[in-house]
Amino acid sequence: MAADSGADGVKTTAFRNRNGQRVLEILNTGEDTVRADYALRGAGTSAGGGEARGAVYRTDDTHAFSRVGAARVRDGRLAVELPGRSLTTVVLR
Repeated sequence: MAADSGADGVKTTAFRNRNGQRVLEILNTGEDTVRADYALRGAGTSAGGGEARGAVYRTDDTHAFSRVGAARVRDGRLAVELPGRSLTTVVLR
């Protein structure tokens, strides 16, 4: 699975777990919140629609891999809010 937000100061790694879940690890090294829009390629989303659902977790000064919301891929795109100096993990089913 490949993913790229194109946002400055944002580093992304995407992979598939052995159980088939797709995971994005997104690091915002900047101080400001960034709203990143990902075009996911090879996400294995449902046929024809590029759809998937999952969970969003955050690690930062106030969260230790805490679930902070839900993720939804539509037409192969995923929008994620990334607080400054945080690691956001998106797990897609």
